[in-house]
Amino acid sequence: AQGIYASDETWIDELYVIQKSNPILIFDMDTALYLHGLTDREYSKIHVSVPKGYNTFRLKEKGLIIHTYDEKLYQMGICDVESNYGNLLKTYDKERVICNMVAGRGEVEIQVYQSAMKEYMTSSEKKLNVLLTYAEKMGLRDEIMKYVEVMIWSELQSNWKIRDYVKFVEVSHTFLFVIIIFTLVFIIFKIFIPLMKYLKSAFLNANESNKNLIK
Repeated sequence: AQGIYASDETWIDELYVIQKSNPILIFDMDTALYLHGLTDREYSKIHVSVPKGYNTFRLKEKGLIIHTYDEKLYQMGICDVESNYGNLLKTYDKERVICNMVAGRGEVEIQVYQSAMKEYMTSSEKKLNVLLTYAEKMGLRDEIMKYVEVMIWSELQSNWKIRDYVKFVEVSHTFLFVIIIFTLVFIIFKIFIPLMKYLKSAFLNANESNKNLIK
């Protein structure tokens, strides 16, 4: 019979088995956040998305949390992500998952929501143009822009702190340079020059004494 078989010693890739049995479903929400590494907190329930009109009876029987979208939104942002077992899984890209998370905020635990949003917004791999395009199509632009503005403000503050530190270092170096110059001038005029005068005077006195002895 067709199906997926494994020995008793084999660890089963649950997500791969579920998707292999139901190729139409796309992993979403907490499950997708975990697959993308936007949270290290493993999902307690498996979230999947399907097109509107799809019969979800059997999926619900398996305890899956179902999300439905019209065909265009269902297709938007689908990508492949490798599972912990090395199998490719269909999920949404990070930008789409962030939009879905904002749209269904009450369905994601607050700690997961906040940590995932922070992880994405501070990531060097974020694609804000893609995020805002998705947000526009999903009617979430204003909501998403709030997070983008906070991220931009945080980056500006960080850059200001860096500039302030650089300026402080530059001023400190200038101040240190002035102190060094002042110290050198002090040493030259207060110690070196008087010492040279003393040595010169001593040398002349010694020569004079020698001349007197010779006479």
